[in-house]
Amino acid sequence: NWTEGERAFKRAIELDPTSSEAHASRANLALWRYTDHGDAQQLERSIADYQRAIELDPSNAEAYHWYGHAVEESGDPDRALRLYERAVELDPLMRQAQLAAALVLANLGEYDKARRQITQVIDRYPDFAGAYTVAGFVEWQNGHLVEARSWFRKAYELEPDPTTALVLYQTSAQLGDRVTAAEWLPRIAGVPYLERYVEAEQLSTEGKYPQALEAV
Repeated sequence: NWTEGERAFKRAIELDPTSSEAHASRANLALWRYTDHGDAQQLERSIADYQRAIELDPSNAEAYHWYGHAVEESGDPDRALRLYERAVELDPLMRQAQLAAALVLANLGEYDKARRQITQVIDRYPDFAGAYTVAGFVEWQNGHLVEARSWFRKAYELEPDPTTALVLYQTSAQLGDRVTAAEWLPRIAGVPYLERYVEAEQLSTEGKYPQALEAV
């Protein structure tokens, strides 16, 4: 559990206060606690620990990567992008940092740059489903639903995942393709939190917005 994890990382830092990995790991735990519970203090703790991890080892690419996520959560996408780019400079094979940078670029409206980042990852890792999923989100955000659904389908072919099935259902529904949307529902069934999203989507379509909010 969270308490045991925190106790273990605290002990690791006591044994070796100069361990960049220990500080980064404790930061990861705090960041996960923030994303799970919305505790702003945990976000602040994670940022402080990532900073310390980087002070102890400026070549710790993983620390830069996750530090970028924490900074992005704090509402500073430009700084997050610089941190992701620094992670990739230190480790050019860090595909997750490249994809995180692509999502930030898309959020900033830099779609062409985002696509170039994703293409680099796909060229290097053609069987990595995550790259196709991110490509789908970039196109979806840009209003290109047909292209988005095509990318999501490729991701699902490589790695059948209920979450990808959900976005395939959503993009199909938004395209007005109810037949295809319905085909994806059985692949979401049995996953409660995804089924709630489907219920919310259907309620929104019916104009029942308060009920939709309650569903998620």
